[in-house]
Parts: sequence; structure tokens; C-alpha cells
Amino acid sequence: MDDRELERKLEEQLEALTGEIQEEPEDGNEEAGEQTLENKISAAMEKIVSDTVGDIPVPEQKLPQDAVQEEIIEEEKAPLPVKKGMRTRILCAVLGAVFLAGAGAYGGYAWYNKDKFYRGTVINQVDCSGLTAEQAQELIRESVEEYVLTLKFRGGISEQIRGEDIDYTYIPDGSVAQIKESQSPLLWVKGLFQSEEYQVSENISFNQEKLTQKVAALGPMKEENQQAPQDAYVEYRNSEFVIADEIQGTALNAEMVQETVRKAVAESRPEEDLEAAGAYQKPQIVKTDAGLQREREQLNSLVKASVTYQIPNGEIVLDGNTLKNWLVRDSGGNYVKDDAVFEENLRSYVAQLADQVDTLGKDREFTNAYGDTITVPLGNYGWQIDQKSEIAQLRENLDNQEVVTREPAYASEEISTENSGLGGTYVEIDLTGQHLWFYQDGEQVFDTDIVSGMMTAKRYTPPGTYTIAYKQKDRVLRGEPVPPDNKPEYETPVDFWMPFNGGIGMHDATWNPYFGGERYVWNGSHGCINLSYSAAKAMYSYVEKGTPVICYYTDDYQSRIRR
Repeated sequence: MDDRELERKLEEQLEALTGEIQEEPEDGNEEAGEQTLENKISAAMEKIVSDTVGDIPVPEQKLPQDAVQEEIIEEEKAPLPVKKGMRTRILCAVLGAVFLAGAGAYGGYAWYNKDKFYRGTVINQVDCSGLTAEQAQELIRESVEEYVLTLKFRGGISEQIRGEDIDYTYIPDGSVAQIKESQSPLLWVKGLFQSEEYQVSENISFNQEKLTQKVAALGPMKEENQQAPQDAYVEYRNSEFVIADEIQGTALNAEMVQETVRKAVAESRPEEDLEAAGAYQKPQIVKTDAGLQREREQLNSLVKASVTYQIPNGEIVLDGNTLKNWLVRDSGGNYVKDDAVFEENLRSYVAQLADQVDTLGKDREFTNAYGDTITVPLGNYGWQIDQKSEIAQLRENLDNQEVVTREPAYASEEISTENSGLGGTYVEIDLTGQHLWFYQDGEQVFDTDIVSGMMTAKRYTPPGTYTIAYKQKDRVLRGEPVPPDNKPEYETPVDFWMPFNGGIGMHDATWNPYFGGERYVWNGSHGCINLSYSAAKAMYSYVEKGTPVICYYTDDYQSRIRR
């Protein structure tokens, strides 16, 4: 039964009840008649309430007619000169008056509340009991315009956008007034027994430009706070290829964030999870990618060898991480070993290794006896990889899928990795200062003046780092053949011979009147390091085959060489 029908029913019941209380009892029994009227009044009131608010029992309370009846009973106790039938008519009149007063009060309350909501009326979670439509609408406006949107980002980060920051405004559409119109004033009693909840559209407007700016200024939206996602990839780890997990990162799709937030605000949602909304940038390749899985398996089957090179300054590892780049992909995208490509990469690798390791023929930094750091050019001392031998050895290691640790195949080696490769035992010769020092285990144990090669293009002593080739006693030194008879330029017997640079070496030279000074410039040797007899004898006892010899000039010797 709808409210309009209930309203009509209520009016009918009120009219019927008024007529019934005015009827005389048919059997003339006054007491029975009184009881009958009482029952009719009670039944009628119960029916009015029942028809109005449903099958709800009338609360147990004393009705107005009960009070009147008590008063009548008291009157009966005192004998009054009332005619027969008069009592019933008096009772009816009183009861009618009481009922009309009650009906008037009901109607008066209905009139008072004709523009107000029933008690228990809730609209959009706002209690509108006893409010006019305008008052209710204002409360709803205040509730709506207190809007706050909470945005959830990765890493437990939350940001809020408040309605006041984006001119968030409630726009009434008449829905609240329509609800009020649907509530009949005569049915106000329904609110005493049950609540009625309504949900109406919250039409709003907001400043989209301000919202865009607000979103762009959020911490997680700033470039410095965003980490780009990284694809899963194959890497060489612990002697095998494995798949490194993708990294989700924190980089956002700015356009999607703006659209997601705009929609959330338009729908007045209190919360938005941007990860669940798919607003984050995603890796293109994930760990479960079938192609990535296949690549890992292929690489592990083709590249199992590992060679750890022990070089002067540490280690270099050749393993699957490099070897995978020596493979090629076939038309099906599978990794395969092409022998020609593999061999080319192998040779190139050894050449690069030599370029990194070799010091032979390269300038060398050295701290001399004066404490100065100088650059000593060239020489025949240093590391040099025998590339041909190393290529053959490496090819064998890879073909057999060996895991080995070794040194490269060397053609030349240094005796130490300390003191610019010289170690603690070596010969130092200052060709400008015409002086020689000998160090043994890091300590200077001998020094002497010398005479080196005369400063001409053919006779000067070349600077550089060398090693003692051998040592020999009682040797005859011979110069180059001289035409036309091709006899040696000179033949000179010496007691102690210690060559280090081809035909250049240290030896005794008793014909020299003195050593040191600048005598070498105009009357020096043919390139050898001339020593006094005692100095040559001492040096012969100190040096061995392989002892490093470093020679240097401390001035611009090239400008002083006479051509």
C-alpha cells in the first residue's frame, strides 16, 4: 500500500470512528454498551496505526478513553439523579471530544511537519530528521564539499587532494526536494518506527586545470622520484646464465595518472590506488618470457668454458658473459656457434688482452734516485704476450669447455709488479748526470760515476728499460766493420762484460783518465757504460742475468745529439 492510499485510509478510519462512538447500544444494556464503545475506540485506533505504519503493535499505554472511563466510574460511585440512557450519551460525548482532540493533535503535528522530513530520514549518510529540504540540502553541501581524495602510490606512499584546492562544488539537482515531496505529512508517524535511507546523485563541479596542476606537483610525479622499469634479462652469474628479475620501478604514466584522478574526483571516490589502476609504467620483458627462457638454455649449452687470466695488475675473466657475444643468431632466433665468427672474436680478444697487459716498448713512469717521477721511453724490458701461442691455448680451453685459471702465454716478462716493474734489485743510470746506482732488495748498495756514449747520432747511449742479457769475463769488444778492408772499428779487451741492450753494456774502461762530468759529450764511448776497474768488478758481482737496467736523461738530450 503506497503513502497516498495510506493517507486516504487514515481519513476513512477517522470518519468511521467518529460515527461509531455516537451510536446507542442496541440491547439497552448501558454497561455492555460502554464496553462495546471502548473496544471499538481501541480497535479503530489500532487499525489506524496498523494501516499507517504496517503490522506494528500499538504500544501499551493508557488511552484517553481509559482516563475518561475511570472518571465515569468514580462518578457512578456517587448516586446522581441521571435519567436512564443519559450516561451513555455523556460517555459518547466525552469520548468523542477526547478523540477529536487527539485527531486534532495528530493533524496539527502533521501540519507542523508538512515541509520537514520524517524522523529517521537519512540522505547520503546525512541525518535529515526534522529538516526542511533547503536545510537538508545545505548539510549535504557541507558534507560533499569537505571532499578529500586519497591517492595510493607504490612503496606505501599516500598523497591527498582536497576539494578546496580544486574548487570542488556541490550542484543541487532537485533530488532532495523530490524526496521531501514523496513523504506525506499525514504519515509522519512512520518515522517513529523505522528509518528511511536515500542515496541521491551528488552532482559536483571542479576546476580541472587546478586539478591537473595539483596532480603534477605530487611527490611521486616528480622526475627525480621516478625509477624507470627494467626488463628481465639473461646474465652470467656463478658460472652459469640465469634470468635476472625485471624491476617494476616507480615511473608513472603521467597521462594515465591525470585521467584516473580526474575520473575519481568526478565520481567523488574517497580513495584511488594508482597501481591497481595500472598507472605505472611496466617492463616490456618479464622473467617468465618464453624467449628469455630459451635464450638462457641455449647460452648455457654453448658457453660453459671460463678462463681466468692472472695478469700483472690483477685478473681478467673470460666467461659466458663475453663469450655469448661471440655467438650469432640463426634465422629462427636461436644462438649458434659460427666457427669463422668465433675465431675472429677469439683473435680480437687476445689482441685486446695484449694491449692491456703489454708494457714492452712502452714509456714507463719511474721515481729516480733524486725522488723525481720521470717518464722513461721504450726499452726491451716489459710484459709482452705471445699472441700466437695464446690464441692456440685459448682455443683449446674453449673447445674443451674448460674452467681454468692461468697466466697468458708470455714472450717477455717483468720480474716484479712493484717499483714500475723493476722490483727491489736493479741498476739505475742517470745519463745526464753520468752516475750509476745499484739497488738490492730495495736498498742502495753501490754507486759510481760513469762515462756513457758520445753525443753523436751513432754513438749516444739510448735511454730505456732493459735487462742484463748475460755476463762474461775477459771479452774482446769489437766495433762495426769499416770499409774497404772491413776490419772492426775497434777491438778492445775487457775483464768484465755485462750487456743489456744488444751490443751496449757495462764494462771496465781503464783507458779513461776520469769518470763523470761532461766528458761523454765530446769524448764518450761508442754507447757502452764505461766504469772504472773496481766499479766494473763490483757490478759484475752484483748483477745477474735478467737484472733490470733503467737508463734516462734528465734534460733534452735529443737537442744535444750531433748529427
